[in-house]
Amino acid sequence: MKTFEERAGAVLGAINARLAAVNVPTIGSIGKEKGGNAHFDKKSWTVTVDPEFAMRGSASAPAELLTAVYHEARHAEQDFLVARHMARTDSAAEIAAAHGIPIEVANAAKAAPLPPDDPQVGLAERLRAPVPDEGPDPEFAAIKPRLIEKQARGEKRTAEEEAIMARAYARYKNRPHEADAFLVEALAKQGEALGGP
Repeated sequence: MKTFEERAGAVLGAINARLAAVNVPTIGSIGKEKGGNAHFDKKSWTVTVDPEFAMRGSASAPAELLTAVYHEARHAEQDFLVARHMARTDSAAEIAAAHGIPIEVANAAKAAPLPPDDPQVGLAERLRAPVPDEGPDPEFAAIKPRLIEKQARGEKRTAEEEAIMARAYARYKNRPHEADAFLVEALAKQGEALGGP
């Protein structure tokens, strides 16, 4: 696969097959966006991928692309689960407005509300709860402009800057949505290592 579009199409097909198998609305598209590896946008129900990340030429690049997008697809599953939890009491229009998702996704959630005894109720409630540490990491926010300038000049980061970035990333990974998605990503990587689908 020599082009971004070819790789994105192959990954989209694989991811959407998994989402459809668990009755989650499929991702509309995979587009290009610089910064980070991949990102799920629940408002448009799409994923964007950094083209440089997607087009790396190493032997592990296709698997890394697939697991990164799988992580983002897990966010689609999470948002649909929350919408199904909301569907117990809210209309599709209320779900779409309050949760910031497309009306088609809200309609699908309304058609399949989460039963009160479903084993995923606890996860849905954790995902709906306020994140205790909203906002960017203050240490990282303070050095971000300097890091952008250094990157533009091709300068290396200091050990202190690396430590701040590592702490900010650990904090980010501990948020309920991310902790769950990183677990799913790790399981996907493990499945690949064991020869799974």
